Formats: sequence, structure tokens, C-alpha cells
Amino acid sequence: MKKITIFACMILSLSLSACSTRQVVDKLSGSTAQRLVTLSVDQLISELPESPLSELQDAKVWMNTHFIREDPIVTYASARMKTEIDKRHQVTWTDSEKDAEKVIDVFFTSLATDQDSLGISIPIPTVTTESNEIGRLDIIALNMYHGVSELYFYVRDNATKTVVKAERSKAHIRTDTLALPIITIPINTLD
Repeated sequence: MKKITIFACMILSLSLSACSTRQVVDKLSGSTAQRLVTLSVDQLISELPESPLSELQDAKVWMNTHFIREDPIVTYASARMKTEIDKRHQVTWTDSEKDAEKVIDVFFTSLATDQDSLGISIPIPTVTTESNEIGRLDIIALNMYHGVSELYFYVRDNATKTVVKAERSKAHIRTDTLALPIITIPINTLD
């Protein structure tokens, strides 16, 4: 009887796993993911440091953007950054780098969403999700969804060839839920 109890406890402890996982969400397939990343971009751009952007005041400017892959979110982030710079410093955007007085090189290091889960769950191998991961039944879990945007940039004066680097800037937007077997309770929301 004692061996059966020990065996049952071992099986139960293997079935119920307390764990923390992080999943990088590959595409912005849902509205929440899209809002997380675009709100983090908006926060990031609106909080950009004045220095060295103040050097762009009333100048003719060209902007280069760099990211690890081509992605529509880069186009969005670039347009958002141009709009913010124009609003703050009344720049004139040029059609080519050679016509510019100042050049800004923007390096996006993160424009994505990811997901963390911390809690106790039972894996359900017969159920798969959109990303082909094994499904799970949450006993009690905190599911955290993040939108992360990060960048740094250089401002170059074409006449003097001086280059000034801005510090890395980061914005992090999140929404959390408490997952139980029958119901999921929002803890905080994007609204």
C-alpha cells in the first residue's frame, strides 16, 4: 500500500508541473498582440531623449532604420519616429541622404511580443495550439503578455562628420491574466 501511495505521488508530481515558461510570439496574429507592440512603440518614441535629437532642430534630415529582418512593424515604428521628430524639431525630411544636413541612424533591437506563464498546469499532449506547442490545463497560472520595443540611434552631422550616440531606450507594455481551470480572470488590461 505504501509503495502504491509513493508511486501515485510521483505520477501526480510529474503530471502537475510548476513551471515558468517564455514563448516568443512569432507573428502579430491577434489584436492584443498588435496593440501590445504598437503601444510599446508609441511609448518608446514619445519618451525619446531630447539629446541628441535637439541637434535636428530646423535641419534637413535623412533617416536610416535598421532591424534584423524586414517587417511591417519597422515601417510603423519608423513612421512614428519621423512624426515625433518632426513634431518636436520641425525638420525637413530629404529625399536622399546626400541632400541632408543631418542623418539619423536608428537601430531597433526589439519590436515584438512575448508571453510568460508562471504556475501549475497539466500538459495535454493531444491538444495543440496555433504555434504547435503542447496544450495545457492551468490549475492556477499567471499568464503575462508583453509588448517590447527597444532602440538606440546615432545623429551624424554631414558637414562636420561628428556623430553622437543616444542611450538605448526601451518600452515595455504588458497585460496579465490569472488562469484557472474553468475561467481566466484579467488582472490588468490595455484599456
